[in-house]
Amino acid sequence: MSQRTLIVRGPTYFSDLDESAFFDWLQSIPCVKGVTGHVRDLHIALKRPATLRDLTELESLLRRYRMPLKALEQLRSAKNAGWFQRFSN
Repeated sequence: MSQRTLIVRGPTYFSDLDESAFFDWLQSIPCVKGVTGHVRDLHIALKRPATLRDLTELESLLRRYRMPLKALEQLRSAKNAGWFQRFSN
């Protein structure tokens, strides 16, 4: 299986614990393999395609840290296209 990478503009952290909470949450999402930083962007490696549950967790994390939800479009597929429909309404 090929590895996928989600690229998203990184958030602003307000303390060391805030940053730790972000990465703990991100790495607890089952499809996430790891994350690296490249300047201001985060490159989130996925070990498999994101399920609907994974997408919901990623959406929640991005919303909480005021990150661009548009980044999730990189994960759109024929299988999960219905999940993305709610953003277009």
